[in-house]
Amino acid sequence: DAYKSGEAVDEVARSMPITRVVRLRGVPFDCDPDHVTTFLRAYNIQEPQILFTYEHNGRPTGEAFVTFPSVGMAEQAMQEMQRKEINGRYIELFRSSEGELQEQLHRQGAQGAPGGAGRASS
Repeated sequence: DAYKSGEAVDEVARSMPITRVVRLRGVPFDCDPDHVTTFLRAYNIQEPQILFTYEHNGRPTGEAFVTFPSVGMAEQAMQEMQRKEINGRYIELFRSSEGELQEQLHRQGAQGAPGGAGRASS
């Protein structure tokens, strides 16, 4: 909930367990999987590892979940790619979890949100 309200996001993110799942915020609305795979090319990210998120009306939220090949790569990306840019917009990276990713998949599946780059693999 702190993520949604924008309060103490860094504090909440630091207290989360370290996992392979990272949430990207600030993703351009016209971003596609190629943009994200290029942004994260040093970490061997492929399209099935990316999940863009959408509002109930199908509009992009500007966020995406990425499942990295390892916990170490996820942590490395968070350190190295923080506030780097995709199409002129800086991207923030936050620790996430498999549970948060699954919740988003369920929410989007129930709402019939666009598939885009769809399902982050675990």
